[in-house]
Amino acid sequence: MKKLALVIALVMCLTALGTEEAFNGSVYSAYKAVFTPGALDGWEVISYIEPSGLLLNAYKDSAELTVSLEESDETPQEALARHLNGVNRYGSMLQKSQVSPITAGHFSDSAYVNYSYRSKRDKGDGDIYYVDMVCALFTGGRMLMLTETRWGSDAGESGLLNRFLPALSLQTREISTEYRAFIKSAEEKGGAIYVSIDYCDMEYGGEFGVVFANNDDPTEYSCRLSADCEIWMGQQVGGLYALKQIEPDAAAISTAIESYYNQNLVEPIYTVLFNRAGEIVRLMHYNAL
Repeated sequence: MKKLALVIALVMCLTALGTEEAFNGSVYSAYKAVFTPGALDGWEVISYIEPSGLLLNAYKDSAELTVSLEESDETPQEALARHLNGVNRYGSMLQKSQVSPITAGHFSDSAYVNYSYRSKRDKGDGDIYYVDMVCALFTGGRMLMLTETRWGSDAGESGLLNRFLPALSLQTREISTEYRAFIKSAEEKGGAIYVSIDYCDMEYGGEFGVVFANNDDPTEYSCRLSADCEIWMGQQVGGLYALKQIEPDAAAISTAIESYYNQNLVEPIYTVLFNRAGEIVRLMHYNAL
């Protein structure tokens, strides 16, 4: 579980792989987890825009916070009880509270639990994991789940109920399906930033199932970034792959493209999301060649 957030982007390589086609104008409703300023100071944060699934992952040396939206027909209390039963598959429970109904933040029909455990592989000298969880009923048969996990001697106190939950809200966004594309260049024109992209599709190949890009159509498209575009650049941290958000900036994007090309002799591949107007609202580096 330690440093798990640093390698989350690698999971993207195992998702369903698409075909090489351009944005067709179709969008759907999705959600983004939004926190008030200061609530996540001191944490590294990766956020997502999704109709369901992981919306946010935050981490620091001895703690991790996740926010997800799952389809569910359970009550918040039932969802937490089911989760507690599942802990026995990988951990030895040391302590657990009662599952308690709560009203907190923007979510009225909610429940809370906290517990601690050791890994079943632990011989008794490893870290104890302290977990605080909130489940909140959301619209459309979905359950919002917040999980804060802390470990080690410097685990500290939980901030889930008094810091994170009151600061959280979900923002509705209209986005396209995910596209993947080589990012070829970036420039500023007329007060807006444009990137040149070449759509590609990802395929498995080789003895070890390596993911690589297939680019049968070399057509390039010039696409405008939305004013609130999220840009997530890839970087190496201690030998592990991580993502870092930057402000929309043509020079910074160009530098990232050049740096990646110098290392790999190919332009970087990004996951691209569009809004209804055809502007790019999100660019996230895709960790594959």
